[in-house]
Amino acid sequence: MQSAMDGLCDEVVFVLQAEYECAESIHATSAEVQSLIDEEKFNQARERLNTRSEIIDLMVSLDRRLETLLKSRQSDSDDPRWGDIEILAAKLRELIKSILGMDVVSQTRLQWSCDQIGKELKVMQDGRKLMKSYGSRFETSHHPLCSA
Repeated sequence: MQSAMDGLCDEVVFVLQAEYECAESIHATSAEVQSLIDEEKFNQARERLNTRSEIIDLMVSLDRRLETLLKSRQSDSDDPRWGDIEILAAKLRELIKSILGMDVVSQTRLQWSCDQIGKELKVMQDGRKLMKSYGSRFETSHHPLCSA
């Protein structure tokens, strides 16, 4: 019975470590996306987010595997290795909280950039309208410069 519990612990640790490595990759991508947004390289940021979604899909499948493993755990067993597993799970949770915090900052910066671009486009559009209205005055025959 103990070897079955050891095997379960080993597999849970393996899955949690795989998830932690995925989370580290997502964390690095989050930092990269933040810098790309700051540099207004939106296409590259979108590409990084697309690759990040593949890693998130992998994490979802690892979560499902972990859920299956934990359901097979006997609740009456007090294996001391579960303390190590809980520590690893806590580290993973903290890393994911950090990722979420970085994503909130990225989303705020992206929204600010979109707002700025919108304002600049409105200024350009208003300038074009002004130039058209100014130019149309020269096109009318009653303008003093046109009749000279």
